[in-house]
Amino acid sequence: EGLAEQYGQIAQMNMAVLKDWYADAGLPEEQDLKQQDLSDLLKLVTVWQALPLAELHRECAQRGVPIGASAGGPGDGEVQRQQLAKQLLLQERMAAWDARGFQ
Repeated sequence: EGLAEQYGQIAQMNMAVLKDWYADAGLPEEQDLKQQDLSDLLKLVTVWQALPLAELHRECAQRGVPIGASAGGPGDGEVQRQQLAKQLLLQERMAAWDARGFQ
């Protein structure tokens, strides 16, 4: 599946499915998250997971997400991609929580 198809599927997801994805990502329930917020987050993660590893490393560097701890051995590119995408998601949420004054 390409990104366009995945974006189309995400756009069709209802709030319950998006909340399940958010919870499955290990993130706490947030009462004020709107469907568009969750959809946008899932689209971001989808892009990160589709990036070549070198591009994902650049994205992490730009956002201040450490990559050393996620480095695997040869052949672990997919595992590393998933780990880095998760770290980017956590960083994204931390920034949003900080902006709203959560500690």
